[in-house]
Amino acid sequence: MLRTRAQIAWIEGNIEAARDDILAARAHMTGYAGSSQEFETNGIAALACAAASAPSCPADIDSILADNLEHNAADPHPRMLLAWIALARRQLDNGDPARARQTLERGIESTRVELDDAHPLLRTAQVWRAITLDADGKCAEAAQVRAQYLGSSTEDDAFPWLGEANAQLARLAKCPMPGLAEIR
Repeated sequence: MLRTRAQIAWIEGNIEAARDDILAARAHMTGYAGSSQEFETNGIAALACAAASAPSCPADIDSILADNLEHNAADPHPRMLLAWIALARRQLDNGDPARARQTLERGIESTRVELDDAHPLLRTAQVWRAITLDADGKCAEAAQVRAQYLGSSTEDDAFPWLGEANAQLARLAKCPMPGLAEIR
């Protein structure tokens, strides 16, 4: 329940509530050590603590998340992709778009057996991949990814993490991308 509440708060822009709920959820995850649920929780904690630091935030949450994923990179559970996305976002925030893109590509590859190209979580990862390409000045590649994964609207566009990624693409894009105005 706390994880879900944290995700809703994050999507709604209530970062402090997201942080508090995800840290509370994290404290109750002892029975889920080493699971995709723990990694997803650590991913959201990394994002929330970076956006709204507090004394209760683990100072090394980015390292914890990276270690979680490194030691469980082959886990194909779809929940893992949200953790991969979170780590890539932190790498992007830290000014390393190439590393963020590699992280996303690893996450996409590891969950590919569970998610088809139309799955909204995979499409979310692809939007973040386009953002990393754009941030790295690889405009042609960014446009190609965007065209492949964002070319048509579906009901999945209401998926909150995809909506947030599309909003970030519109906000952060530096490369000229025809059609970007539709998601701004």
